This record gives sequence, structure tokens and C-alpha cells, in this order.
Amino acid sequence: MNTPIYEQETIIRWYRDEERATIYTSDLTTMTKLDKLTETSDDWKLGKVSKFPDGTVADKTYSCPKKLISFRSKTITRNLTDEERAEIAARFRK
Repeated sequence: MNTPIYEQETIIRWYRDEERATIYTSDLTTMTKLDKLTETSDDWKLGKVSKFPDGTVADKTYSCPKKLISFRSKTITRNLTDEERAEIAARFRK
């Protein structure tokens, strides 16, 4: 059992007097991204995990320092040469 795509959501919450933000999500794509962050960074923490009666994950709650949340004014498009792409790929493999 899964949440239909049109009902999947992500909510980011923080209070001015607290250092950490809370991220609730029922979006499977966002869960995958945040799960990877919890595996690779000590700043990201997995909190509550809710499951459907059949055992599949319904939603998860994460937390991180507020300074890791950012808002951007525009999207950036980068035009990379083949050499630059190969260099970046090599860096990621390390």
C-alpha cells in the first residue's frame, strides 16, 4: 500500500528559537534523498517512521540544522565540457 502521488507531500518546519528544522515527508522520492543524507552526514537525523498496516512505509520525519535549508532566487544551468564532466565523474567515484 502506498500513498497516491497526488497526496504525497513534504513539509519543512522550524521555529526561530530552535537550531534544528524538522522535515516531514510522505513523498517516496524525497525520502530516498533524505535517507541518503542521513547515511552520509551526521547533521541529518531520521526521526519518526510511520507504516501502513501491511508494513510499507507511509511517511518519515527527519531533522537537520536550519542553516542547511536554503531558498534560491533562480535555477542555475551549467554548460560543461566533456572534460569537465569526466573530471566531476572521477571525483564522485572517489
